[in-house]
Amino acid sequence: MRRLFYLASLALMPMLAIAGDKATVLSGSAKFIVEEASTATMEFDFSNAVVEEEKTIDEYLTGRGEDFVRDWPQVQSDVVDYTAVIFNKKNKNGMQIVNGGTVQYKIVVHVTAIDFGSTASAIVNSVVGFGGPKKGGASMSGIIEVLDASTNQSLCQVQINNIKGMGTWTGETGRLKALMKPMTNKFLAAAKKS
Repeated sequence: MRRLFYLASLALMPMLAIAGDKATVLSGSAKFIVEEASTATMEFDFSNAVVEEEKTIDEYLTGRGEDFVRDWPQVQSDVVDYTAVIFNKKNKNGMQIVNGGTVQYKIVVHVTAIDFGSTASAIVNSVVGFGGPKKGGASMSGIIEVLDASTNQSLCQVQINNIKGMGTWTGETGRLKALMKPMTNKFLAAAKKS
C-alpha cells in the first residue's frame, strides 16, 4: 500500500508543480534577461485589463473620481520606477531597467486582470490578525513581454497568474507597488528556469 501511495505521489508531483507556478514562460527563452548585461525600458499596458472581474480600467478610475483619472499616468510612472529599483537590485548581473536613452529591450507588462485590494480588509487584518499578510492586497494576472527595442519583435512572453501583494493601508497606489516585488521575483524565477 505504501508503495502504491509513493508511486501515485511521484506521478502527481509534476502536475502540482505546474499548478503552483505563478509565472510560466509561454514563448521564447527568457534566460537572456538574467544572463546578459543589457538595458530595457518598462511600461504597463492596462488597455485590456479587467478590474475587479467586471470593469475596464477607465470605468474603474472614473468610478473612483476625477482625481484618480487625473493621477493615473503619474501612478503608472511611479510603479515603473518602483519596479525598476526592485528588478535592478534582484538582477544585478543581468538586464537593468532604465528610464530612457538607448536600450536593447523593452519590457511590456500586459495586465489582463487586476484587483486593487481593499484598505478595509488590510486594516482589519493588521488590527485583528486574520487572513495573513496578503489579506486586502492587490492581485494581478497578465503577460510580461520582452521585445527587441530596435525591431519591436517579441523575444519572449511570460504569463503571470494571480500574483498577490501585501495588504497595506496606503490605498491603491501602495497596494499596486506592494504587488511589484512578488511579480518581479516570479518573473525572474521563470526566466532562470527557461
